[in-house]
Amino acid sequence: MQYTRRLLQNGKIQLDINGHIDNEYFEATAIVSQADADNDKVLNQLLTNHLLQAREKTIMLKKNKDSTK
Repeated sequence: MQYTRRLLQNGKIQLDINGHIDNEYFEATAIVSQADADNDKVLNQLLTNHLLQAREKTIMLKKNKDSTK
C-alpha cells in the first residue's frame, strides 16, 4: 500500500491511497484531520479501511454490471 499526503486549505489532509488486495489494484482518497494523519496507528487503520472500502465498492459495481447483461 502506498499513499501521498496533501495539505488542504481547511487544514485537513488529503490522502491518495493505492495498493493491491488479493492481486487486484485499488485506489481511494481520504480526507483526515492533522491529528489522525500524525498518529501512525490511526493512519494505518484509515489507510487500510479506505482501501477495503474501495474494494467493496468495486465488487458491488461489478455485480451490478454483471446483473444488467
